[in-house]
Parts: sequence; structure tokens; C-alpha cells
Amino acid sequence: MTESPFERYLELILRHRMDLSKEEVLKLIDEKRKEATVSEKYKGVWAVLMVAHELGVKFEQDTSDSDLKISELSPGMSSVNVKARIISIFPPREFSSETKMGGRFVKLLIGDQTGWASLIIWREKADLVESQFLKPNDVVRVRKAYCKEGRLGRPELHIGQSGTIIKLEEDDLPTREEFYTKPSQLTNDLQVVNIMGSVIGVLPITEFKRFDGTMGKVRRVVVADEKTSVTGAFWNELADQLSEKDVGKMLYVALAKTRQGRGGEVEFVADRGSHLELGEETRLIENTVKIAELDQKQGLVTIYAIVQKIFPPKTVVVEGLGERRAQEAILCDDTGCVTLTIWGDKSFPALKEGARVVLRNAKIRRSGQGTALTIGNMGIIEPAQSDMKMVREPKVSVHRIGELKAGMRNVIIEGIVSQPANITEVTTSTGEQIQKATLMLADDTGEVQVVAWRDGIEKISRLRPGSVVRLKWIVVRANPFDGKLGIVITPNTDVDLQRAPV
Repeated sequence: MTESPFERYLELILRHRMDLSKEEVLKLIDEKRKEATVSEKYKGVWAVLMVAHELGVKFEQDTSDSDLKISELSPGMSSVNVKARIISIFPPREFSSETKMGGRFVKLLIGDQTGWASLIIWREKADLVESQFLKPNDVVRVRKAYCKEGRLGRPELHIGQSGTIIKLEEDDLPTREEFYTKPSQLTNDLQVVNIMGSVIGVLPITEFKRFDGTMGKVRRVVVADEKTSVTGAFWNELADQLSEKDVGKMLYVALAKTRQGRGGEVEFVADRGSHLELGEETRLIENTVKIAELDQKQGLVTIYAIVQKIFPPKTVVVEGLGERRAQEAILCDDTGCVTLTIWGDKSFPALKEGARVVLRNAKIRRSGQGTALTIGNMGIIEPAQSDMKMVREPKVSVHRIGELKAGMRNVIIEGIVSQPANITEVTTSTGEQIQKATLMLADDTGEVQVVAWRDGIEKISRLRPGSVVRLKWIVVRANPFDGKLGIVITPNTDVDLQRAPV
């Protein structure tokens, strides 16, 4: 097991101060811990460093000629040497100070086999990045740096007046890409990560007013790997560094923070402390999800399917959002069918009945009635590429009457008309007189009432007892008075006569 920095520094104190026992030194360290203002996980190292300083023990002579691993860094260390690979280089920034002369600094993200850390290079030493033509993926040695606790709660290296950074030849350190996390590797644990993936969706910038009256902005972007995709929010100046023209490019985001989205899926946030870099165009070999697999998935998915049915657009009232335009379609593959709801005014020319399409950035929605898909402005529906494997004959699921649940929408059932349509006039809550038709449909699992209103009456009025019919794209509702399930014929419903009575 690797010796911890605390144990190593304690040993050095005892070696240089043989007049003190280990118990006496540990007592001094415990007293010093009470004064620590750093995070709890660094209090031990900070205390042993402070005790060493007060006892006149200098560690420089023990560490100046040897490299530390990044995992061994702790706030309070000085004269630190590390050998690492550059993961990312942030743009230089200017700073000012009331007590010291201002200047500029540049931040790097560096890593070795044990982890990664931020490196801040101050004032004239910041010119070393340009003078040595340093770039991401270069291997460097940092000499005589000091360590502080960064704003993210992680150890942070600094190069000041006595420190330096030197470019080295290639080494067996991990590659730059190994320090980045792919979308499929993200978890719901809140953490700081570096993310890489292919840009597959970019939304327009949204502006908002902060509490102090100033304006801010955010842009949402979808990044994917071969297995899944994830949504990211880029705030303020970072929002300007991406546009729809970047779809298809590789994106590297340093020091992003993950969080849980509204639907429970993981997403990431990039703000002023983050850095993004766009790479070359890349053709993403996507892992499409079968419709039957949607129940085991969450978040955003890519679907390859045939458009079975398209319904006319409509305006619906959404609580808290007011009126919104929506259009529904039925997508099928060789494992089943699913309802897709398209929100907003965005049109998709590829969405035609019978067409093979690829649907990207579709969001999974679950309820007690089953799984559905939704897509908004960030979604993409485009023709399937010619080299994609053909979708076999779509598997259209026909439900039995005994399988129906309240709230089901756009499902298919088949049965025998057991009672003919009965047409009556009813008075609505507004006093309007309208017609209503009801008939009974049965199979070997049960019997259910079918209800049609207004123009829908024509779809079922001529059906006779003994007719075998298939009702496609119906809605299942529970009667508010007795709780019994009923089938509602909507403008989207198709009634196909399978066999007329003899």
C-alpha cells in the first residue's frame, strides 16, 4: 500500500527532530488541526505541514528532486514537482489585486496515472505556455510549485516566482482522452468531470434576467458517444462558443459539473470555471435502441424505425406553459411500436408514413399507462442512411381487452361486436345538444364499451353484431362514476373491418 503524505511527513519530522517522541508530535498535530480552515479531508496534511514549519523542519530538501503523484497532493505543500500530461489549456485571464501588482494567469488541467488537477501559472511565468508552444496532450514537468485547495474542493497547483514548467518528450502517461468521461460513463453522482463526445444537437441561446437585474444566457447542447447521449447547459460566455454549425464535431469539456435533470437523467453544466474545445468532424457510430428496450432505458435515445402513422397537429393546453403545438406519430420496428409526441413548430420533412427514419435526442416518458417518446427543438428526425440495416416487418402490437389500462393512448385492439351501436342525444355541460354512439366489443378476455362522439359516430354506426373489427389508435379511459374502462374513438382512430357477420 502506498504511504500517505501524512505518514511520510510525520516520519520526516521525527527524523529531523529526534528530541521529540512520536506521541508529542501527534499531540502538536492534533492541536493544530483545530485551527485548520481547509476541507476536512485535508486537515491532517495541513496540520502536519504547519507543525513542521513551526518546528523548523523543511521538506524541500526531501522533495525538490523527486516527483510526486497527483493523488499525493495536499493543500499546504511547497516545492512540489510533478510529471504530467496536459489535458486542457484555458484562455489567459487578467487579474488585479488591492495589495499586489496585477497581471495575468493561465490555467492548465494536467494528469498522471493517479488522477488530474488544475495548475495555475502566474504573471510572467504564464508566458512559458506560449514560448514553449505547449498544447493539450504534451507531457510536462512542473517544478517548485505550491499546492492550495481550489474552489472545487480539490488540490490545486500554482507556479509563482520560483516555479517553472518544462516540456518533455513523450512518456507512458495516459493519453489525453483517458482523462475524459464519455456520456455513457456518467452517473447521477454529483461530481466534477471532464466530458468528451460528438455534438448531435444545439439549441438557440436563451437569455434571462438575474436577480440583480443583469442579463445572462444559456445554451443547451446534446453530446453523444456510441451508446447514449447526454444534455449539457453552457452558461454565459461559453454559450457563444457553440452553434448549430458545430453539430458533428468532437467536443471536449474540462471541469464540468454533473447534476440530475428534471426527469431523473444525468446532465452536465459548464460555467465560467469550465473550458470547451471543439475537435474535428466525426461520424458517430450510434447505438440505436430497440423499441422493446425503452422500458429499461432513461434519458435521451436514438431510434431507428418505420413511420407507421402520422396524426394531424393540434394545440394542447399544458399546465404552467399555456397553449403548445403538438403532433403525434407512431413509430414501429421489429420489436414493437411507440407513440412519439413532437412539441413546437419545428417541421421534419423526413417524417412520412412508411419512411425509414433515425430519431435522435428523443426523450423517454413513462407513466402507469406505458412508455412513450417526446421530442422538442433539440430533436432530429432524418432519413435513414442507405447503408443502415433494413428494418424488418414492423411488429404491430394488438392488445387484448383484458390488457387495457386507463390512460392508454394510440393502441390497437381487435374484437367482435357483441352489441350494435346505440345512438343517443346528450346535453353537454355548456348546454349543447350532441350525438353519442356506444357499442360493445368482446374477445376471450372480456368486454368493453366503445364510445364515439360527433363525427366519430360514422366510424362505428354501421358495425353489426358478429363483425370482427380492429380499432387502431384508440384512447382508453375510466368512467368517473363506476370506474369501468371504456374505449374512446378519436379523430385519429381507424376502424378496419376484418370480417363481416355471416
